[in-house]
Order: sequence, then C-alpha cells, then structure tokens
Amino acid sequence: LLVKMAQKFSSDITMTKGEKTVSVKKLFALMGLNVKCKDVVTVTVSGEDEDNATQSLKVLMQSTL
Repeated sequence: LLVKMAQKFSSDITMTKGEKTVSVKKLFALMGLNVKCKDVVTVTVSGEDEDNATQSLKVLMQSTL
C-alpha cells in the first residue's frame, strides 16, 4: 500500500533507517531496509506536491500501523 500510494505523487519520497536511505516508490529497495516493529525511520518528501503526499502518507501510516 505504501509503495502504491507513493507512486501516485511526483515528489521524491524517501525513507531512512540508520545510515541507509531508499526511495519509497521502489518495493525491493524499501524491503531492503528491513524495517521491523518499533524501528525508528524518517520519511522525507520533497517536490511540487509534497504537502498532499505528506498528508496522504501520514494518514495511511497512522491508520495501518
């Protein structure tokens, strides 16, 4: 769900865990972060539709996590 939603936006959307940063739009890269329950990650959104993308991703994450 996260990848599909991120792909709807033109903004660059990344997730960082520790020293590794990947595109949220790429499933295998995201899986490579190996995020587990209670891990701390940072999501960064940058681009022309960043406000809409940020709000949509926030709602998705709050409702599914």
